Amino acid sequence: MLEIDALARAHGIDPVEIVEDLVMGAPELNLLDASPLAALGAHTVSHRAVARLSDAEVRDEMSVSSDYVEAISGRRPRTFAYPYGTREAVTQQQAAIARDFGFAIAVTTQPGVVGERALDNATYLPRLSINGLYQKTRYVSGLASGIPLKLMGNRG
Repeated sequence: MLEIDALARAHGIDPVEIVEDLVMGAPELNLLDASPLAALGAHTVSHRAVARLSDAEVRDEMSVSSDYVEAISGRRPRTFAYPYGTREAVTQQQAAIARDFGFAIAVTTQPGVVGERALDNATYLPRLSINGLYQKTRYVSGLASGIPLKLMGNRG
């Protein structure tokens, strides 16, 4: 990380300014948490693929992230989103750690909708990526129905 910071600074880029500009801080997260349409969950602090970490490192990532969310919201998060939640980046081993850690739900980035089969493993759920960059609003109901995923053989 220090090498990246030094390289950025050598080219006139302030990495701290980028983070402050693009990443939500505690006041913004507080506003989001106050909405009845949103809830804060844990993620990680280093944003590394958890399958590449030791079990102790995974627990530490979950713990530090959860502590931060709790400090902001006053509540321990019950949900977790894996960074790079592909099959290579998160496995059933990390899903078991999330379950043991006390998360009720954890989502991967593997495309799918939550069906009956998925509920048997609530700390390894698929999800729909709807970020506005690649999808149009009119596609959301179709994606949420699961039909496009079923056509691709991904049943959730």
